[in-house]
Amino acid sequence: MFALVPWKSALQAVGKGIDVYLFLVGMMLLAELARKEGLFDLLAALACGRRAARPKALRLVYAVGTVVTVFLSTTRRQSF
Repeated sequence: MFALVPWKSALQAVGKGIDVYLFLVGMMLLAELARKEGLFDLLAALACGRRAARPKALRLVYAVGTVVTVFLSTTRRQSF
């Protein structure tokens, strides 16, 4: 568009990031599937269900966030 980067270099850069793009698309699909199936509503109901168990609910939210992060994160080796 502004000829700041040659087309060939730009396409090569896009090609190098294809695994990241696929990972992000997969994350979005999993999140949408979880939303449609009511997973987030269920987790919110469990976390907020009892007022007396407020610290327990916060631990549940933290634990769910940790598990989701662990299983949906990817380790990618970078070469510099």
